[in-house]
Amino acid sequence: MEEKKGQTSIRSVRMPVGLIAELEKESESSHVSVNTIINTILFRHLEWDRYAEKFGFMGLSRETFQAMASHMEESDLSTLAKSVSSTVLKEFALFCWEIKGPNSFLEFIQGFARYSRIGDWEVRNDGPFHRASLLHKMGPKVSFYLSELYSDLLESITGVKAEVDILENEFIMKFTIA
Repeated sequence: MEEKKGQTSIRSVRMPVGLIAELEKESESSHVSVNTIINTILFRHLEWDRYAEKFGFMGLSRETFQAMASHMEESDLSTLAKSVSSTVLKEFALFCWEIKGPNSFLEFIQGFARYSRIGDWEVRNDGPFHRASLLHKMGPKVSFYLSELYSDLLESITGVKAEVDILENEFIMKFTIA
C-alpha cells in the first residue's frame, strides 16, 4: 500500500470510550500520537491482517517455531521449505504483494518479516548486486529452513537464483539481477 506524504483527510469515527482510553494510554507510554497508532493499526490491517486470515496464517511464538525446527533433520526442513514456498507462501506473495521481479520480492520479504515478526531484514543494493540478510535469533536450524524457504521462493517467482550463507541466527541471500 503506497502512502503519499502530505495527502490526508479528516474522518470522524465512533469508538467505544474504553477503546479510546486504551489508545490514549498506549500513546502516552509509547510517546506517539493516537493518530499514529490508529494509522499503524489500519495499515497493518490493509497490508497484512486481511490477507493473512484468508490464507490461514496463525500466530506461533518464536520459541515454539525454534523448538519444532530443532527436532527436525535438515532434509525434512528442506522438504517443508520447498513445499511452503511453492504453495501458500508463493500464492500469498503473488496475490497480496503483486511481485513482478526481484525488487518487489525484496519489498515483500521486508513486509512479511515486519508483520509476521519472524525477524529483521537488512537489504543492500549496489546496482545489479543485491544482499538481503535476515536476523532472527532462533538458531541454525531456523536459519537453514528460512534460507531454503526464501531462496526457493525468490527463484520460483523471479527466476533468480541466490547464493546463501547460513549463520547461527541469520542467513544471507546474495543475487544479481541482469
